[in-house]
Amino acid sequence: MLKIKPAPTTPPAVVPYGHPDFFDAYGAAWGFKETLIQFYAPDGQYTDKASMVVINGHAMLARFMKVYLQFSPNC
Repeated sequence: MLKIKPAPTTPPAVVPYGHPDFFDAYGAAWGFKETLIQFYAPDGQYTDKASMVVINGHAMLARFMKVYLQFSPNC
């Protein structure tokens, strides 16, 4: 049976890709804009699959996440 974890109430530690906890930490970071941005390189790119919007860099990712997290704060 699949067990769904509750949404975290504190930001996770930022760990590098390849770290055993990367996927759990990255998933938990989606509720914390400033933490999530730290998972991306300053010139990193994120593509929102639902809208196909492409976001480049920390400043634009912060702007996108501000709107996204207002829509779905407990993602």
